[in-house]
Amino acid sequence: MTSTEEPKLPLDILRELFEYAARADRHVALNLARVSTWAREWVDPILYHAISLHRESTIRNFLRTTKEKKHDFFLDHVKSLYLSVDIHSETDRIVKILTACARVTHLTIFFVPTSQHQCHPSCHSPERLGTAVSNLRPTHLSVSFPTILHGFYPELKLPFYSRLTHLSVVNDSTDWTAWSGFNSLRTLTHLALDVRQPVDASKAARICTFVASILQHCTQLRICVLLLLFTDDPRDTREQLLTAAEDRRVVFLRETEPFRDRDAREERVLWEKAEWTMATTCEEDESRSYQWLW
Repeated sequence: MTSTEEPKLPLDILRELFEYAARADRHVALNLARVSTWAREWVDPILYHAISLHRESTIRNFLRTTKEKKHDFFLDHVKSLYLSVDIHSETDRIVKILTACARVTHLTIFFVPTSQHQCHPSCHSPERLGTAVSNLRPTHLSVSFPTILHGFYPELKLPFYSRLTHLSVVNDSTDWTAWSGFNSLRTLTHLALDVRQPVDASKAARICTFVASILQHCTQLRICVLLLLFTDDPRDTREQLLTAAEDRRVVFLRETEPFRDRDAREERVLWEKAEWTMATTCEEDESRSYQWLW
């Protein structure tokens, strides 16, 4: 059968088969999309339901595809976006991607220093980026913001954050303890915060005070994960943070890779581990004031 021939099976049955196969295996979906124009119309929404833009090449390919498809296609079908971009990359490209995928519910965006090259200041437009973000209302967000060393402080009171239920912050506590606006996250139920070594007494005190404030003001919060990174002695770090751990919603996780299981679409692994630990610990010993997962 050529790409222009009508299929022999009834279209509704054939479509159901194609969609089932496409959801089961992405490689199969890619091959099915090449069968014919009508097959691509069925399969493309599945292929673009979740988009991962990890590399420069995939970013360029996606931007080219946005010019080939109707504007509403990405708005209607992209529900999960993973975007890893250089801190020094041009704002214009980020704006185009976020504008095309403005109806995502699961957003992962990591600003990482992948090169020493810095664009001319004219390439950066915080105003344009702010406008693009203002149209998004994700419910799940996993983010590595530029650090405070880059002069960046997220405005958590913006409408962009107003529907968040799950927030995973890959920045170190040196950054997030300097931010304001966590008390405005009224719908937040799950929060994960990185804590990286070294943790001295001063840093531990800031973390405990800040986490206590979050727990007090985010009334819907069910679980707060403190993700301990690069620590040789997690028990020592835990002891320094016991004040924060007096609230049973606080769970400590130990991790060696900061970006592992941090995709907003796949982070259920992180949340399920933490919730399981909190539940089993409470059952085993009601007298304990902290939860710990090795």
